[in-house]
Amino acid sequence: MSWGSAMQVNALRQSLKTAVSAKPSPPAWRGPVLIGVVALAVAAAGVFGVGQWHRATPAAPPVARSLTPAERDAAEAQAGPTGSPLLWVVKTGDATLYLFGSIHMLRQNLNWMDSRLFQAFDMSDEAWFELPDLEYQPKFKGFKATAYASRPVLLDGLSDLEKHQLETIVNRYNYTLDDLVRVKPSAMAGFISQMDLVAGGFSVDRGVDYNLFRRAKSLKMKIDGFESNSVHYSYLSDREAPTQAEGTRALKQALAAHFGTGVVPDEIHVLSGHWRAGDQKALTESVNRMAKETPEVYKTLLVKRNSLWMPRIEAILKGKHRVFATVGVAHLVGPDGLVAQLRARGYEVTRLDPTPKP
Repeated sequence: MSWGSAMQVNALRQSLKTAVSAKPSPPAWRGPVLIGVVALAVAAAGVFGVGQWHRATPAAPPVARSLTPAERDAAEAQAGPTGSPLLWVVKTGDATLYLFGSIHMLRQNLNWMDSRLFQAFDMSDEAWFELPDLEYQPKFKGFKATAYASRPVLLDGLSDLEKHQLETIVNRYNYTLDDLVRVKPSAMAGFISQMDLVAGGFSVDRGVDYNLFRRAKSLKMKIDGFESNSVHYSYLSDREAPTQAEGTRALKQALAAHFGTGVVPDEIHVLSGHWRAGDQKALTESVNRMAKETPEVYKTLLVKRNSLWMPRIEAILKGKHRVFATVGVAHLVGPDGLVAQLRARGYEVTRLDPTPKP
């Protein structure tokens, strides 16, 4: 879908807001027809009741029990793929908050924007992201001091084949294994994974967040973020796994993905497929697997940050604006996701699925 010019879209935003705010009066025929239907039902009840001296009182229909927040999350996850990326909405008083789950890096020419997202974004007053300025990208200046251990740890737990594979990679950059033997396995795993993403055509510039950020700027929307740029990149650069076992596991997976000798469930192209299909079940399973296999990383990257973002989200819900918030989809699904947290706090959070095609 073509975005069109900013001027056209601004005009569309105003017309859409006017249409949404208007409340059409009910058709003139509705009252008489409803009264007629009720009268007919009463008459029918009288006819069918003739000759019954003692009519039994009908049993009251069972009252449907409201789903708990956890049950509602589970029901959404089990409902199957929606066909489009996941979007939720929260409305309180004068505030409307859209929560859109993104993939930060995508391949070129992946079509993911539909009319549902288009309208929700362009009708919003503000655009929020994980950080307020997505055009600021710190340059990689080599491994930070925190990426090095006090002793040689890089090769611990690797097979001879994996050591040879790793040597092949570092030699391309004019390094030897002896040069990097103190680099933590998790830091090396991150480097290999990032290298593979770029080589595979994935780019932040093509990611959901950056495209929507540029869109918001063209529409002159207010832009904000849930954490500062410095805090955001400190999470990403200092997120080495706290244990040797977790780091070695991540390095083994990165090598397997790079050389095609194994299957990595959370490869970005697999996750981007689940994301594009709106497969909440698969995405939730991925988050739960992360919580089980790398619990400290899970707590740092998701649980901690979600809890820090919640006060800002609740402040939005106490305001009077229509806000479209885009964050990594892993922050929205699962038991510690923002959707589950909001529901647990009593907010009505509705998933906006695309309209099925006839």
